[in-house]
Amino acid sequence: MVRSKADVERCLLERMREGKMLDHPLGSVTEQCIDMLRGMLEPEPEKRLTIEKIMEHPWFNIELPAEAREMNTTCLTWTVPPERQQPDQIKKLLQEARGVGGKQPSRGQFRTVL
Repeated sequence: MVRSKADVERCLLERMREGKMLDHPLGSVTEQCIDMLRGMLEPEPEKRLTIEKIMEHPWFNIELPAEAREMNTTCLTWTVPPERQQPDQIKKLLQEARGVGGKQPSRGQFRTVL
């Protein structure tokens, strides 16, 4: 049976609401990675990992180059083609994401950046 994109999205959202996104084995993924993913996919927003907590998570910091955090700031100074999300848009999304229990982004707010 071929499932529509809408059916797949509904199924994924339901699994997220139920906290079942990581119920099956993920192969060679480490326990630390699974722990971080569970925190990111926590159905209750007030319990979900914030961006700051993700960046502090042990798995996130494995082999993270010392200059990686500054690199993000440097990259934001580059000229971005107009068809891509602009740095101010990305900063706004990050600020909203940092607010636990904040307003949910509208469906059209996220665009593919690749």
